[in-house]
Amino acid sequence: MSVEDITLQPGQKDTLTLALSRGSVTYTTAADESPEIILSLETKAADYSFDVKGVELKGGGTVRLALDQPRGQLAIATTAAWGWGPTQWKWCVPTISTS
Repeated sequence: MSVEDITLQPGQKDTLTLALSRGSVTYTTAADESPEIILSLETKAADYSFDVKGVELKGGGTVRLALDQPRGQLAIATTAAWGWGPTQWKWCVPTISTS
């Protein structure tokens, strides 16, 4: 798991929350950012890497990724400082390897 393509200014405190029991990752920025979030997953059938990028978060914005492994689903949600709303994303889900 990684969050990339962010630039922290002196004194800026962004927040990354990992809730592994729920399979979710939440990133909140204090300044305008366009992060790239990468999640990797190993299963008995195959290994995957989710590369999610392209959103432009305004200061105070949040992005949450939640992986429902039994269903094979990845949910992506964003919120602006003023509430939840639609956002456009670019994402790629390559299979790294198969059994």
